Amino acid sequence: GTGVLHSEHNEGEHPLRLLQLWFYPDRKNHTPQYGEHRFVWEDRHNKWLPLVSGSTGQAPIVIHQDASIFAATLQAGHTLPFELSPHRALYLVQIEGESHIQGNHLKPRDALQSLGQSLSIQAHTDSHFLLIEMPQGNS
Repeated sequence: GTGVLHSEHNEGEHPLRLLQLWFYPDRKNHTPQYGEHRFVWEDRHNKWLPLVSGSTGQAPIVIHQDASIFAATLQAGHTLPFELSPHRALYLVQIEGESHIQGNHLKPRDALQSLGQSLSIQAHTDSHFLLIEMPQGNS
């Protein structure tokens, strides 16, 4: 077989942080598609910004899966809820800062999973989050 080589380089002056996520498509043999969008940083300030969604979602980048990805920055002392329906799951990553979520203290790079339960985030310090919402069983 033919090997595939893939590499990524940061040619800029500032540090680059990557969070790589892999999703299985909802069926085989989709034509590959690519999405790129320049998001306005302020659009995630104290609220959820949709980044990626399935074909029925509202995000600017679309994937072949029933999943959505959101980002938020939350000021220290502020609270941000996320409503989750009973048959859905979420996976949240604390990228920066510290927060309290349902009695859990999260620090940078900590993660939390919820199955069918909405949550409320309380930022202890200025915080940055990534949240993936999907059907239960896909996590």
